[in-house]
Amino acid sequence: MADSLEQAASQVVDVPETTIQQEANDAPIETLETLLARHRAEERDLNTKIINLRKTIPKNNKAKKREISSRISDMEYHLKQSQDEELRRYHGTPDNDDGISLDALHKLTVEEEPCTYLDLRKATADYMRQHPDDFIPFLYKDNGDMYSADDFEQYCSDIESTARWGGQMEILALSNAKQVPIHVVQMGAPVLKVNDDTFVAKQPLKLAYHKHLYSLGAHYNSLLDN
Repeated sequence: MADSLEQAASQVVDVPETTIQQEANDAPIETLETLLARHRAEERDLNTKIINLRKTIPKNNKAKKREISSRISDMEYHLKQSQDEELRRYHGTPDNDDGISLDALHKLTVEEEPCTYLDLRKATADYMRQHPDDFIPFLYKDNGDMYSADDFEQYCSDIESTARWGGQMEILALSNAKQVPIHVVQMGAPVLKVNDDTFVAKQPLKLAYHKHLYSLGAHYNSLLDN
């Protein structure tokens, strides 16, 4: 028995290091598209769990409702933290065969022009202020009235100095302000390409758009650490 164990151990030890390294190199690399698809599946699974948890709340039992709500908030928070960390780690991987290069994200914030997210917010708001006619016609109040000049200034101030964010208009403004094309990748829809034909010499900045199925809400993720 001892001889058999020793022989088996020697077989394990004798595996060449180059073979192990080659197997690691041959392991499939998860692309951004498959990563986002997995995240979407995780969100669907969590949404199902949340629905089932809410069904367990007895009618008019406020204590149980608070307990379940707290558990749901924790579950949502931990999933978001896990997914955001995976997206940040993905930044370090090389170009993938799906054509999505995350090195381009460094161009704007690290390599060419170091700046913070506050700088990007200011650049976006300033561009919108300088080109009001490009944006005001698409902004309406809850009562259906178009924005006035004062409303628009308040809107730009919120973009610049609060957590408020819009969507395609702000992406267009940022693209023009920094003179770089922006691509928005989202599941179940074609890639949204902004200013591809205008700034043809620049590599596009790529963003991932997440429309969560639960209370965390929709957001854009640049795939970079703060």
